[in-house]
Amino acid sequence: MFDEIGKDTSSLQRRRSPKFLDQYENLEDGLESILTTIEYTKSDQVVDSIRFRFSYLPTILEPMSLIVFAKSLISVWIVLASITIQGYKFILPFDNVLPIDILATILGYVGATPFTFFLPSIVCATLGVVGLPNSWKDGMTELFLAMEDDLGADRGFLEFGKRIWNTTMTVLIPFWPFMKETCQEYEPSASQVFDPVVDDEVWIYINGICTTRDLNKGNCVKLNQLFHRKVYSVHNPTHSMWYDLLECAMGKVGLFGDLVPPRRLLKKVLKHHLHQAKKDGKKKVVLIAHSQGTIITGRALEEMGRRGDPETTALMKEMLHVYLFANCANVMPVENVKYLENISNRKDVVAWLGEFFPFPNFWVSNDHESIDKTPTVEIPNHWGHLLNTHYLIPMRKNPEIFQKSALVQQLMIGKHDVSSSMDVAEPKVTKQE
Repeated sequence: MFDEIGKDTSSLQRRRSPKFLDQYENLEDGLESILTTIEYTKSDQVVDSIRFRFSYLPTILEPMSLIVFAKSLISVWIVLASITIQGYKFILPFDNVLPIDILATILGYVGATPFTFFLPSIVCATLGVVGLPNSWKDGMTELFLAMEDDLGADRGFLEFGKRIWNTTMTVLIPFWPFMKETCQEYEPSASQVFDPVVDDEVWIYINGICTTRDLNKGNCVKLNQLFHRKVYSVHNPTHSMWYDLLECAMGKVGLFGDLVPPRRLLKKVLKHHLHQAKKDGKKKVVLIAHSQGTIITGRALEEMGRRGDPETTALMKEMLHVYLFANCANVMPVENVKYLENISNRKDVVAWLGEFFPFPNFWVSNDHESIDKTPTVEIPNHWGHLLNTHYLIPMRKNPEIFQKSALVQQLMIGKHDVSSSMDVAEPKVTKQE
């Protein structure tokens, strides 16, 4: 069933040049030690300032940087045109003049130009994030639930309003001083339920942009409700959407360097849980990544496979199962893990930055990486990017549309378990010899 998803990874050859792989590794190791030490002081602004200044120096001298920057600008425009085309395909009621695909393509590219003030692209890109109006009620419900305390009790009106205000300001204003959150791993919350039948798995989640600790915890609670596994979280804290987008550029194409704390923390967390799981006799370590978290995951897996110790690398290939939502990464080394699957809504604008980008060999990074095409479960005709609202809730309500996903077929538990009446084989990924 999963042959199309867990395909042979021997065809996914690495395209990087060895010169770029090792160019700044010694400098990076030294900077990581410095930044890790500074992080213990909990001074986020100092860490971010030093990280940016030091990580920028190697890449500003890279001859390819201007080419990468120019191609990235063109690629973003292609993404805007692509999501606008999807919008026109969705609304066009007729095809008696031209076939819908041709007509939508023409209108889409025109809609991504100054002649229309980019308004069609802005509308479609916005819907590609927040979804259609019929999903907004679920989105608001999830936001309000995330503002509750760990045991589900109401925080109180004043505290609730404070949380909403600080969350909004944290997303909009860089380094909002009234909500300082650090990059760290969190244990499963007290409200998470646990099914002893699946005591042989460890689950880890890393979030995307614009995610406060409350929202991160809300994602973990929803994952726990669906799959009945306790979920550890690597919190990738937001410092505003603007800074988060800069971090995405750092990780995706290597502009301004790539010394991002969540990537360093994820490597540490994965290594710890892989070794501990093996010691405890567990069978599987599951990593869930969403949005920017897929960029962090791809870089972390690539570095662990290339520079990690042999024992950890072997455990990754033996035990690590990776499930991505809206993969937007350039680098995603499928061959370094046991199993990898990406789930993306066709009309999720962020997925068009990676998995659905129509010209993957065009959008290259500073280390000559083009976009890795990963085994993907595509959800057609679905809008929106938010993990709970546009992926996990539809997964609970309509599991049949995820029938090609091993995540749903094998791991969902409860009355929505669609694998209970099916003979589902363990997905296999053929490793390179």
